[in-house]
Amino acid sequence: MNIDRLVTDMILEHYGIENQLLKTAEELGECQTAILQLLTKGTGKDNVNINKLYGEVADVYIMLEQVVSGLLDEEILQSVIGKKMIRQLHRIGDE
Repeated sequence: MNIDRLVTDMILEHYGIENQLLKTAEELGECQTAILQLLTKGTGKDNVNINKLYGEVADVYIMLEQVVSGLLDEEILQSVIGKKMIRQLHRIGDE
């Protein structure tokens, strides 16, 4: 995805990492609720549940960009992501 790092860094600088970590947890909860609504109620009239999911995923993505920028080393994160993806491929192969 293409999120302007300058903008996310400005937001992070304004609010601070501790506040944004709390906000990230809040947004993750809202995303979880949107996923569960989609699973239990379907897309809904006029795809209302899909549209809600788009908004919540966008919020989570923006918040995680700030967490990565303010707290994590991207190189280490990419390494962990790679290892987890390989592990999952092994699990798929074992099924």
